[in-house]
Amino acid sequence: MKRNSIQRLYDSIAYHLVSQTAEPLATRFRSLEQQCPGVVRQIEQDRGRTGPLPFWGRSKNVDEFEASTIVAPSILELIAVEAGVKMSLVTPHAGLQHTYGYLFSTIETKYGKKRDRWVEAHLEHGLGQQADTFGPEPTHGTLLANATWLAGHLAFRDERRLAHLQTRLKPRVAPSLLQVQWSKLSILRFVESVHLFSRDNSPLTISLVTDLLRLPCDNHRLTGNNYLLVYSIRDSRRLHPELITLFLVNETFVGDIEARAKNRRLDDIRPRYNAHVSGFPLTPVVGTCSLTITRG
Repeated sequence: MKRNSIQRLYDSIAYHLVSQTAEPLATRFRSLEQQCPGVVRQIEQDRGRTGPLPFWGRSKNVDEFEASTIVAPSILELIAVEAGVKMSLVTPHAGLQHTYGYLFSTIETKYGKKRDRWVEAHLEHGLGQQADTFGPEPTHGTLLANATWLAGHLAFRDERRLAHLQTRLKPRVAPSLLQVQWSKLSILRFVESVHLFSRDNSPLTISLVTDLLRLPCDNHRLTGNNYLLVYSIRDSRRLHPELITLFLVNETFVGDIEARAKNRRLDDIRPRYNAHVSGFPLTPVVGTCSLTITRG
């Protein structure tokens, strides 16, 4: 199916589901299942503590640039029920929000539709993968499992968390992803860290981590976006880092991050890309930053 047709299809489904908001949950779920059986089947496969769900943090359901609700809460509710998770519809599970939720987002941003990253095959091209690996209905694996495997290999590298991810998700992802030679890839890591106090006045450290992978296959001529950005959170209140989102960016975007890193100390640190960090001040705070490069 062509890109424009897919866009119209998911917009139509989303509007229909929203129109049923007042209907009983069972009625709305049957509607989702009838119109998107493949998506429902994937969410079912992702259920449980042994799947991709535990590797993600929380996100906001309001776009930071458009000030618009990203995914209708009634749709997020359906996704949460099917995934078997209890989550806030204001600060939902970041993985479910940024994959299946984005498929049903109808807002227009200056970067296009939220679902573009999954409808277009630019990420697959840049990584040398089958064209639907990160599509709405992959031939192998699920959208969330495949995305978690990819994002986790950047965000969790050199951490014990990566071994847990590999053990749990290896049987659940596209076999071609198992062939990626991660050690040969060039990755830039930008870390912004702040020291705060929790509600009980105990100290805590929050690190906002941006990993930027230079795509091994030439993607620039197609889109201008030849880097994959993966955003994750390190919170001293939690045992493990948590994924927030992933999307493609261009060299200008990367250059801006490199310029920020030269300051070493910043006064405008805040969670970005719709990330939610419990207890983080509503206004930007002062902290430090660092930039490291791993060259493949």
